[in-house]
Amino acid sequence: MTILEIFEKVDSIRMTDYLKPRRFGDWQIDYIDFTTKDITIQKLRDAIHNRNELTGQKEGIIVRLLNHGSIVMTDTMMEKRTNTPFFMNVKGDILIAGLGLGIIITVVQDLSEVKSITIIEKSQEVIDLVVSQLPLNDKVKVIRADIFEWLPKPGTRYDTLYFDIWSAICGDYYDDMKLLRKRFSSRKRDKNSWLGHWREEDMRIAARRG
Repeated sequence: MTILEIFEKVDSIRMTDYLKPRRFGDWQIDYIDFTTKDITIQKLRDAIHNRNELTGQKEGIIVRLLNHGSIVMTDTMMEKRTNTPFFMNVKGDILIAGLGLGIIITVVQDLSEVKSITIIEKSQEVIDLVVSQLPLNDKVKVIRADIFEWLPKPGTRYDTLYFDIWSAICGDYYDDMKLLRKRFSSRKRDKNSWLGHWREEDMRIAARRG
């Protein structure tokens, strides 16, 4: 599948086809109706804050992952678009930190260039909410663990390593990114392997601004 075809799949995927409203403990999946009015308001906020979060967003039902009522992730175009570096580099044996709504896994698990996907997720409640509803194939393995404590077996190497455990832009998170890069760089298979984080450049800029 070409990069263009991958992005077409990303744009077309609707997580309402897989995930239904459900709650486990402090975690919840719910739906909201994102109206034309909501899009207009969000675009005005983008203009005020000099950002571009809502490009391509259409009205309709949005799936949200909540923790204690706070939004952790959605299936908006922003969420899909900010995973672009991952989609452009995905191949081989993949390590992902953070399950979220499972959007990126749903998109790439059937690609011929993907051999295996290992997902590290800290919350059993998120695993119960999401994994039970997704049509995951045999390439996918989900491990309950903290990515800051977990390490693969000695000798295990990956072609793609992606860390997506943050729900907002905060300069303080950039130190976590540097720590994970240091911790897992030796797990890259070779010089052609890729390691990245969700919105890493935005986090770096936020850290610089203090």
